[in-house]
Amino acid sequence: MLKEARLSPFHYYFVPELRLFKSIGAAMESWEQAKTIRPPRRIAVVCLAIALLGVLAYCLALLYLPPLRWLQESRYVAVGVFVVLLPAAYLAFRLLREPMRRVVRGDLQAAGVPICIQCGYDLRGQTIARCPECGQPFEEKLLPEKTDRLPG
Repeated sequence: MLKEARLSPFHYYFVPELRLFKSIGAAMESWEQAKTIRPPRRIAVVCLAIALLGVLAYCLALLYLPPLRWLQESRYVAVGVFVVLLPAAYLAFRLLREPMRRVVRGDLQAAGVPICIQCGYDLRGQTIARCPECGQPFEEKLLPEKTDRLPG
């Protein structure tokens, strides 16, 4: 028996814009498309360089600092390596997340939801076709229809 497809809380944390779709099917389709985004090679190189520099700095500290008992215990070495690799993992998360969010925002715009592709700003109520948050221009079809009547 096939399990019903649904998005987990992880999906909504990773790409919060998925909540703006009118149907779960459209959100799933957008998520599948966003997963196909191949991250730029420089992201991997930067994260790897940070991790290697951190491990190198930690090893140099082990070699050249005065021998302390806590440096000689293996569990502290493991914790030190983890603390060095954690920033690299966080950077990779942030750099991989943004391109996926832009894909989902583009799908939302195509579905008629007024959202800025660049920064995610809600564009409802705008009178000019430019995001007030980041300055990115957007299609005029997302602007509300103009009326000649004055409010009141």
